[in-house]
Amino acid sequence: MITGLYCFPMNFAQLGQDVATRLFRAEEVNLKPEQRFPNTSNRVYTGEVRAHEIARIATLNLLTLPSPSTTALQKLLPNFFAQTGIHVNMSVRPYGEIYNILDTIDEHPYYDLLRVDVACFPWFAERTLVPLNAIGGGLTDLQSKFTEQKQSRFCLVNNIAYAMPFDASVQLLFYRKDLFEDPITKRMYFESTGKELKVPTTFEDYDRISRFFYAHREAGNEHKPYGSSSTTGSAGIISSEYLLRYYAAGGCLIDSSSTPSLSPPIAEKVLAEYIHQLSFSDRINSEWWGESIARFESGDLAMNIAYMNLFNDVAHSPMSNSIGYA
Repeated sequence: MITGLYCFPMNFAQLGQDVATRLFRAEEVNLKPEQRFPNTSNRVYTGEVRAHEIARIATLNLLTLPSPSTTALQKLLPNFFAQTGIHVNMSVRPYGEIYNILDTIDEHPYYDLLRVDVACFPWFAERTLVPLNAIGGGLTDLQSKFTEQKQSRFCLVNNIAYAMPFDASVQLLFYRKDLFEDPITKRMYFESTGKELKVPTTFEDYDRISRFFYAHREAGNEHKPYGSSSTTGSAGIISSEYLLRYYAAGGCLIDSSSTPSLSPPIAEKVLAEYIHQLSFSDRINSEWWGESIARFESGDLAMNIAYMNLFNDVAHSPMSNSIGYA
């Protein structure tokens, strides 16, 4: 954010008056002010802050993840400043970097607000976050807008509220209906695999379809793209994609002892399958899913597994009618 520059709807009446005054002042002409149009706004339109505005200016620093929701929030900030006089500086960082910042939060005391993934929220809440009832007069009344189940999942750690849900999301399979419904593609798939091309319901089906598209891919041909992608730029992203397969295979992370652990037989089998699928998927060395979503939107992928909130922009793109999900 540029220091001293504030974004408001422009006050054209005041702007015109100031420009005219400066121009005629340069010509040494004395003007007698005559108001023809009402100037009903006192909003600042330049980088110069008026004296009565200075006391209103405060700043909050927000650390957040990249997502369409973050983009939308950025667009709302000028209106938020206009109503409250509070600046919000947004620091948008990938998942892995946010995790490291939370792990060394004492070295980053300038952050006031944190948007974190719910997966790591319980690990950092008690040692990093301020309870909501300790902020101002207490903010726990905000919880009443959510069910007890939602509060337990997204707000509470040991029955103390530390956060509020922002944009809850789940992983979904998105696929191109134009490819799955194309007669030629369906015939080619049947001849290659002996099976009908359908939306996959298991990772075995998913990988089989990915191998088919990989074998027939042609660079630059949107009708013959990669079948799927794997984002491998950070441990957090890899674990998210791996755990999805692990859960689908019947594995669990928390057992009756409440100690996080993997079931070795399932974990080893799924790990071998995950590593194998890297050989026929589009491997993307990125710390977030933005690149894989962009490739899907541009027609370079037949399928993509992603968190649904990250697909908000794609859902309103020209290809929206060609997208299916499961």
